[in-house]
Amino acid sequence: MGRKLSVEKKETIKRLYESGLSVADIAKKTGTYYQLVYSHTRLAERGFSSPSDYQSHLAESRGLSPAGYKEHLAKERHFISAREYNAHLARKKGYLSLWEYEKHLEGLRQRQPTNKKLRAVVAERLAELGKTQKWLAEKLGIGESAVSRYSSGKTRPRKDLQAKLFKSLELPYKTIDDMV
Repeated sequence: MGRKLSVEKKETIKRLYESGLSVADIAKKTGTYYQLVYSHTRLAERGFSSPSDYQSHLAESRGLSPAGYKEHLAKERHFISAREYNAHLARKKGYLSLWEYEKHLEGLRQRQPTNKKLRAVVAERLAELGKTQKWLAEKLGIGESAVSRYSSGKTRPRKDLQAKLFKSLELPYKTIDDMV
């Protein structure tokens, strides 16, 4: 389900949801993101493991790719593109621009324990192997900027790249979430 919640917080969310509290009220009361509460309540009831799983389902049901579905939603809401719609949502949340909001999210991701651990593992292994980020990018078949984002904890590699990343760094494969 993306972000990790403690067992206690999951139980609290479940209890509050069963008591009839709205998802928004539960999010406020527990200090949890609305989307995360929604994932652990309404989407879980419907059999979806995450918001992206649900988005993929919606896209497939309309014969679209996930990106195509986002463009479709933006146009349905009278925006030129998904990017323009995202900028509108960022302003609605109080940010001056989409760039400012994306930087805020990037900072949150960098503070996540999993991303901190990944950052440390990548830096440590590259140093031990005497290799560079450029070398790793070539091994993974991706751009240096992507490796830089993994190395700084700004993003995580896609699931399909994770096994290749661990192999390149000569580490036993496990998921990134298992590192923490």
